[in-house]
Amino acid sequence: MKSALLAAALVTTLLNASHVSAEPASPFVGLFAQDASLGNAFEIDESKIILETSTNPVVRAFAEEMIHDHTIAQAELDRLGRRAGVPTDIIPGKAQKTLVDDLGLMDSPKLDKVYLSDQSKAHARAVALISDYAINGEDPAFRAYARATLPMVLIHQRMLVEISGKKPHL
Repeated sequence: MKSALLAAALVTTLLNASHVSAEPASPFVGLFAQDASLGNAFEIDESKIILETSTNPVVRAFAEEMIHDHTIAQAELDRLGRRAGVPTDIIPGKAQKTLVDDLGLMDSPKLDKVYLSDQSKAHARAVALISDYAINGEDPAFRAYARATLPMVLIHQRMLVEISGKKPHL
């Protein structure tokens, strides 16, 4: 799949990024890493619920891809965080946990509809966050991560439009 190739490209691009900061990372780098980690965790956690409960093969296939791609993206973010001294092992807040828990209590097809809506909103936030850091981020390694990750997130957003038939959340 296209996103699997993008995930491989993400890893290759980021492994070639040689920036290791001699100075402590700025708070902006930490905020970016935290927000990106929370997004990855949300998308993975909801997708795991879909694999446990959904009967829709199209939605299940999308969930599998989310788990795969966002696990790779998070592993790279974790690696960059360790190198820069930026924490990435963020615990989701109450609101995010409630969304995930509520999804786990639903039955298909409502489950699928809510999941696709949640993922559309999450990917819209991710596109905004990642594209902003890709352009304006101050840390070259994290900026390379954002530039390498953005195409994958845009493909996910396009997939959501195709699956749900709705325009992405902006």
